[in-house]
Amino acid sequence: MTHQNEGWSRRRSLRWLASLPLGAAMLAAATQPALAKAKKVAVRYQDEPKSDRNCLQCRHYIAAATAGAAGTCKLVDGEISPNGWCAVWAKARKPKRKFQTKS
Repeated sequence: MTHQNEGWSRRRSLRWLASLPLGAAMLAAATQPALAKAKKVAVRYQDEPKSDRNCLQCRHYIAAATAGAAGTCKLVDGEISPNGWCAVWAKARKPKRKFQTKS
C-alpha cells in the first residue's frame, strides 16, 4: 500500500533547498556592474590607422550620428576616431545576406 502526501514531500523539499544557491548566484550575476572600458593607453590607441586597419572597419566601433565625427567603442573609453586603431581591433563581421524571394 502506498501513501502519498498532499503537501511537500521530502524529495520536493530537498530539491527546493538545493536550488537556492543557484538562484542566489543568478541574482548576484544580474546585479553585477558592467565591466569598465579600457583606457586608450592600455590598448595602444592611436588616431591614425595601422596599415589597412582602422576603427571604422572594427566590430567594436560605434559610429557617431554624423559621418566623419568621432564615435565610441564597446571596449575602449572616450571618443574614438573612425580613422584610429588599437590593439583590440577586430575585423567587422559582414552583414547577413538577405534572401530575396522569387515572385
